[in-house]
Amino acid sequence: MNNYFKISIFMILICIAVTTVLSLPLNNDELEIKHKRNSFIERWLKGTTLPPPTTTPKPILPNNIELGKCEDDDKLIYVDDTRLESNNSTLSGVIEVYLDSPYSITCIKLFDQLPAGSGAVPTYNSGGQGFKFVKIDVNGKYGHGIHFKIFVWGKLDKKDDESENAIK
Repeated sequence: MNNYFKISIFMILICIAVTTVLSLPLNNDELEIKHKRNSFIERWLKGTTLPPPTTTPKPILPNNIELGKCEDDDKLIYVDDTRLESNNSTLSGVIEVYLDSPYSITCIKLFDQLPAGSGAVPTYNSGGQGFKFVKIDVNGKYGHGIHFKIFVWGKLDKKDDESENAIK
C-alpha cells in the first residue's frame, strides 16, 4: 500500500510538471497573442458590444465585369445601355452582342448601373476576345432589374486590314 501511494503521488507530480511546462508560452509573441485573446474573451463575456473580429462584413461591390485586355490602339466599336425593369420577379438571361463589321473583339466591359449589391451578376458565357460576338449570362436579384452599360473594343481584322492597304 505504501508503494502504491508513493507511485500515485509521483505520477500526479509528473502530470502537474508536464501540464505546467506545456502551458508556458514559448516566447514573448505567444504571450502577447494569448493576452490579447484572453482580454477579448473577457470583454465579450462581460457583455461589451464589441463584435468578434471575424464578423466584419465584406464590402459590397458593383457587379462589373471586364473580359479581355483593352489596349490604347483598340477602337470602341459598340456601346449599349441595357435595362430591364422588374418589380415582383427575378430576371435572368443572356446579353448577346453580334458584330457585323471588319473588327474583332479585343475587350468587353460591363458596368452595373444599379446600386452596389442590388444589380444582376454577370458571368462569361462564350465568344469575346478574337470573335465577332460575345454572350454574357446575367442573373438578377428579386425585385431588382438588370441595368448595364456595355462597351466593346476591337481591332481591324488582319485580312480586312491587308485588303484595305492593297486598295490604297
